Amino acid sequence: MPFIDPADKIIEFDEKKDRGFYFGPLYKRMFCINEPRIFFIGLVEKLPLIHPTYERQVLLAKEVIEGKLKLPSKADMMTDLEKELADNEKSGNDRSKFYKFSKTGYTYWDYNNEMEQITSMDVDTHNYEGKWKHL
Repeated sequence: MPFIDPADKIIEFDEKKDRGFYFGPLYKRMFCINEPRIFFIGLVEKLPLIHPTYERQVLLAKEVIEGKLKLPSKADMMTDLEKELADNEKSGNDRSKFYKFSKTGYTYWDYNNEMEQITSMDVDTHNYEGKWKHL
């Protein structure tokens, strides 16, 4: 993301690995905690069935923009992120694999379920076509 200047401290990069592997802090892997009006959609691992995840991210962001969903406080979002990072490390992954889903630990299904739980979405997470019941 060459358009983001690390000196602004909005997004921090893990310079130890590669600037492109880990960046944050992001709440739910998409909301910039330091500037919650900035969203990162579609930056999780690309999988053959990932388009429903992108749809969920867009709809989650839409609910925030429209005021239907209020994000937690900055402190609460940081606590959530720190727990996610700790869980990621317990699964044997370093931060360079934070935006990739594994078959064990935190999975694609877990991420989609979390997005559903914090919004008004009513979605069948095991429906590969990602059909929405309602919004």
